[in-house]
Amino acid sequence: MIYSRFGVILFLIAGAFASSRATKSPALRTNAERGHNLPKFRRLEQQTLIKDYRLYEPYEIPLILQNWTALYPNLVQVTTAQEAYGLPPVGTSDDCPFDQVGCLIYIVTLQDYRIHPIGSESSKQLPEVFLNGQVHGDERVGPTAVLEAAHLLLMAAACEAKSTLQTDFQACRNELLDRGITDDHRQWLTRLLRTRRIVLIPTANPWGYYHDIRTEYEVDVNRDFAFDAEDATTCMQTIAARAINEVVRAHMFQSGIVFHAGFEMIGYEWGANAYNGWRSPDDTSQSQIAAAHSRYGGGWDTSPPYVYGTMDQIIYTVHGSLEDWGYASSWDTDVVTQCAPTTYGGYEAERTVYPPYTNRMFSMLVETSMDKTPTSDFGTSLDVLNPESSGNGHVPRNLRLSLLMIDLVEPYVWFTSDIGSSRYQLDTMVPFPESTGSSCRDHVMMQVEQETTMLEVSWEVGGAFQVDSTALWYAKWDDIPETVLDCRTQPTIADVQQYMQAGFLTGPLGGTGRFSTTRSTVFDGTISLSNFTHGDTIVILASARVDSSWADSSSPLRPQVSPQTHLANVRTNPEYYYETETNVVRGRLDWFSQPLTVKVVSSSVSTNAPTASLSIPSSSSSRVPLSSPTDVDDKTSLSPTTQQRIESPTSASDVAGGSLAILLLGLLTYWL
Repeated sequence: MIYSRFGVILFLIAGAFASSRATKSPALRTNAERGHNLPKFRRLEQQTLIKDYRLYEPYEIPLILQNWTALYPNLVQVTTAQEAYGLPPVGTSDDCPFDQVGCLIYIVTLQDYRIHPIGSESSKQLPEVFLNGQVHGDERVGPTAVLEAAHLLLMAAACEAKSTLQTDFQACRNELLDRGITDDHRQWLTRLLRTRRIVLIPTANPWGYYHDIRTEYEVDVNRDFAFDAEDATTCMQTIAARAINEVVRAHMFQSGIVFHAGFEMIGYEWGANAYNGWRSPDDTSQSQIAAAHSRYGGGWDTSPPYVYGTMDQIIYTVHGSLEDWGYASSWDTDVVTQCAPTTYGGYEAERTVYPPYTNRMFSMLVETSMDKTPTSDFGTSLDVLNPESSGNGHVPRNLRLSLLMIDLVEPYVWFTSDIGSSRYQLDTMVPFPESTGSSCRDHVMMQVEQETTMLEVSWEVGGAFQVDSTALWYAKWDDIPETVLDCRTQPTIADVQQYMQAGFLTGPLGGTGRFSTTRSTVFDGTISLSNFTHGDTIVILASARVDSSWADSSSPLRPQVSPQTHLANVRTNPEYYYETETNVVRGRLDWFSQPLTVKVVSSSVSTNAPTASLSIPSSSSSRVPLSSPTDVDDKTSLSPTTQQRIESPTSASDVAGGSLAILLLGLLTYWL
């Protein structure tokens, strides 16, 4: 018995020392070792509120918008084309009687007006996205899809604001979890609303929607635009086309979606008769974006994922289409018609003369369903951001397409959790201090002990498919002018190189973004702390260059020009620049994360933050990757939503203490 006890004691001692040694010098882990090789999605067990989607009736839309303005006054503004641009209503008071004066065209703008007040410099910098629910009145999935997407964004952003202000956050978060919106979902959705301006028109043809017919009176709205029109009198005949024309002229949209029905597919330029059989100058980026939308939309038993291609090849060619007009009417002027319609008392000819900064968006056509007004397969909110959910259907599929287009309008970089924790407020997925009085230094902060010589950080890239290169930067906050890093706008690479030094990359030098065809790459790097001491405050940035292939053109190409969209040029052409009184579109190659602040402290005042590895943790155990469902190892038992990082942030002293406790417990057990 003594030999047996002695052997157990030796085993316990060896185990204690082995555990202590394993945590004192944590090694850098590869992507394959950090859990990214695990099955990518797990079932959402906590969802209790599941909504059966249906298509909204015409009278419900103004009620929904009225409710939003009451609930989210700092996040949404609603107007009409009649109020904003002086256009007449469509029809009489017998048409759309809930509007009382005829059918109104509602225009909804989502923007975080607390952080980006109207007229502010940061408001001018916001990239803009246009969501158009329909132009044909009997094609009825789109309006519901864009409204449901907007509602998710509003709920998430409002809840995130409560988390920062510490007002009813837990109840709000629990309600979202009940709806299947995890903490990662909430933070991603909040980022989209805080960093973009999203304009949606649920029903551009409300008269047709009310009467459930295709046209506005006798005119097909999607033949009514000033691109490749048959003649000057056959464009801008409808109030629907004029409303869209005014909205697009007032913005510099980088991307947009127009929802249709009658097929199930995704189309992109060209679709004009003038360019039948030719590729557009932006075909490279357009084909990649369409493919990603097909993947993220997914399918179900009776509806496979959307096929995609140029409109002339998979749908048909038309004169006066909205999509080609939104893409090219400011730069391909040989095919633009200066309209002179006679309807509604005419329309000023100068309204169809386009300055070079407008009408350069990637304008994607989505045919939502074979039936223009489907009667089934609407889907549910079960795991709604998951393309492989059993609740997939017409509404969730196109809701996700709307969100993906919003995501891709601008690249972004964020520090990500490598170990995991419960301190959600350190996650840099959500940018910007909540209060305008907050210091950029204090937005994301953690501490390290001054004995730490090297600090490891990890980051990921969104809003892009291919990460061509990435870098890590650091400096003392006191050495950087406040104008260089303001947490509202992107710094320049020249300023970063002047005031900061480069860190060391320990992982991949390039990789993929979260909606690419392969898994999102987690990048790793280290910075040296040898020149910092107690009390120093360090700022860390990660940067990335992305999607350089978007600068390329395909063939056969017409016109023979370089890529023309804002979307392609802002990430590939640093000389690209347009500015108006309300908007700026600026090209750049380098995209920077929000600043991360690290304070060096003595060990006597250190908190429970990791000291040898920097973890930017999630708000719960439900880490949810939002990339498309590829390379999933076991799809039979796992439904896509949640990727767990299963490690916990345990320090070396914690593990050693635990091992010592096990040793003492073993001694007592065997000797008593």
